[in-house]
Amino acid sequence: MLVERCVAQGAFLLTPGWVVRWREQIGKWEFDQATARAFFHESCNKLVLFDTGVYGDCEPQLSAMGAYLDLPIQTVPVGLDMLRFSLLNLVMELREKGKPLPPPDHFFSDQLMIIDLLNVLLAAESREEALGRIEELFMLFFAPGRLNYVETDRPDDQECEKTLLWTKSGRGFILPLHFQKEHFGLLEIDDLSFAQYKERYAALAVPLAKMCSVAIFNAKNRERHLRSERALQKMASIVGSSKDAIIGKTLDGIVMSWNKGAEQIFG
Repeated sequence: MLVERCVAQGAFLLTPGWVVRWREQIGKWEFDQATARAFFHESCNKLVLFDTGVYGDCEPQLSAMGAYLDLPIQTVPVGLDMLRFSLLNLVMELREKGKPLPPPDHFFSDQLMIIDLLNVLLAAESREEALGRIEELFMLFFAPGRLNYVETDRPDDQECEKTLLWTKSGRGFILPLHFQKEHFGLLEIDDLSFAQYKERYAALAVPLAKMCSVAIFNAKNRERHLRSERALQKMASIVGSSKDAIIGKTLDGIVMSWNKGAEQIFG
């Protein structure tokens, strides 16, 4: 298999998502150039990019990385589908032989980035932030020629009740985003670079869409909570600074709270 052959040759495997961010990734390790070179020279003898085409021409970034680390480079054109099955085959073979799985940073860099993106997505504080993270996530995964989000809150819309719809072009799909009977919108992913694999991409996109829906739901709840807190703080500020007497009582007439205006008037 492709992955096993490259590993046997002592290659450090890269995908486009890692290559375009290589400076950022090495920076996260807090390596200077000398440390980075020592680390990679101990781990491998060359850099191999599995070019899936999702980021366009990655050769300049790969060349810069090779020069920075003083390592030879190689590019292997490969479809996303082939890369995924190669990685899955490697994992299954290692498990069957009882060998430890390969270090994630070495073989599954893009997958780790996706996990990071999902964590950031689920922590979004606002609907706008969540939608921005969703766009970033789907652009990284599928690199569509067109990505469009249409907001809708119509629960009677039959399209919103479906899991997935195919686009009219035949080169993509539409994902309805909804959670707990709340409908958010339709996410259209169209003009896929490898449209022949759209069914397999869709199988990956559907569970992602569910997580995206949860993220939007949580973000909207956080926004509502924040608005309520701000309204309460504003009201408390008004009550506290008022020169009029404002007194809070129970239904039985028991005084529970009062402001400075009430103290000045009644003592």
